[in-house]
Amino acid sequence: MGMNKPASTIRFFNRVDYYTLHGEDAAVGASFTAATVKLMGDKSKLSYICLNKSQFELFLRELLLVRQYRVEVYVQGSQKNDGWQLDG
Repeated sequence: MGMNKPASTIRFFNRVDYYTLHGEDAAVGASFTAATVKLMGDKSKLSYICLNKSQFELFLRELLLVRQYRVEVYVQGSQKNDGWQLDG
């Protein structure tokens, strides 16, 4: 997963029971959903938000149908060392 992406692409991370957005994507998501941006990590803090399935679906519709953004959804790999993989 490359780190650079167009501003019109939003990356979601599927954590089974909920979804997360990180960095600039978290700020975009928070402005739409009113979710609270949180920080993780000790030294280089990474901003993130959590969305439940309903919030994810509403935001996804907004991104795809209204804003015409691209969306990437990542899932945890099946093996412990696989890391995150693009769902599809």
